[in-house]
Amino acid sequence: MAELQQLRDRVEELQAENERLLNARGDGAQSGQHGQTLYIPRERRCPKFSGRSVGGSLSIEEWVEEAESCIRSRHMSNHERAMFLYDHLEGEARNEIKYRPTATREDPAEIVKVLREVYGCAKSYVLWQQRFFDRKQKDNESLFEFSHALMELMEKIKMSKSNCITNPDLVLTDQFCENVNDSTLRRELKKLVRDNAEWTILDVRREATRWVEEGQTGRDRSHRTVAHNSEVQYTSQCEATLTQTSELAELKDLVLKQQAQIDMLVKHLSQPHTKPPASQRYGGGRYRRAPDGRPICIKCEQPGHIARYCQASRPLASQPTPPPSSGNTSTQPLPPAANTSSLPLN
Repeated sequence: MAELQQLRDRVEELQAENERLLNARGDGAQSGQHGQTLYIPRERRCPKFSGRSVGGSLSIEEWVEEAESCIRSRHMSNHERAMFLYDHLEGEARNEIKYRPTATREDPAEIVKVLREVYGCAKSYVLWQQRFFDRKQKDNESLFEFSHALMELMEKIKMSKSNCITNPDLVLTDQFCENVNDSTLRRELKKLVRDNAEWTILDVRREATRWVEEGQTGRDRSHRTVAHNSEVQYTSQCEATLTQTSELAELKDLVLKQQAQIDMLVKHLSQPHTKPPASQRYGGGRYRRAPDGRPICIKCEQPGHIARYCQASRPLASQPTPPPSSGNTSTQPLPPAANTSSLPLN
């Protein structure tokens, strides 16, 4: 009985010690909990993709990048990724995946592939190549903005037709060096690229930025000096040019007038000189007529009458004067003299 009582006492002691330890641990945990603050990161919200090209909407590449970032932060399985992509589609893009086979709907890689084929780059790679090689640095455009524009166009080319450009990094570098606005910077970059053939567009852009930042102050001073000298020289050149221009204008007018006179003389000399007839036919008649319409006589060549009534055709011979009449003697015309040669000889 004594041993049993000892065991009971020992159990009670152990229970009391256990309760004391539990109470001490609870107080320490509560004090630790009050002293620590846990921040739970907010889940990133993924935008939805509809496939419509409206203002402010994401392209397929931008949406895929956003969706993949959200998926990586959630640690999803392959099936959950496919459901996540499908849940964040709407409109015609959702219907495009909805009516695809089950194997396509349950595979996230296939979903992205279908969306890129349908809503990807619609323009041909030839057009993107033309835009890429025609792209030049615009006014007030920084080197970073210009390089980003070239990179974006290169990505468009790759999306349109993969492996169409064998060395895109070299093409990007050359295009960047050839189309910066500053001619001095162009020469400097070409020299650097020749000396460092392994450089990419990022290396070239870094050197171009450093060159611009280091040489900006000195170039500003030299630019102001050169600009002042150029302005003075330009003013003197303008005055001389205006004087020469006025003189040239006067000479030009004089030459044009002389040329007009020469053309007139040449035209006059080249025409056949025919003497106009003294008289012309009037109304298609058979008589010649003067310019005023009067007929011209063909005998005397005088206007005002015709040959039938021409007075010049009649000879002005003297007529015999008849003898004076006496009494009732009637004047009879004398018979013509007989031809004696026709009488018979006795």
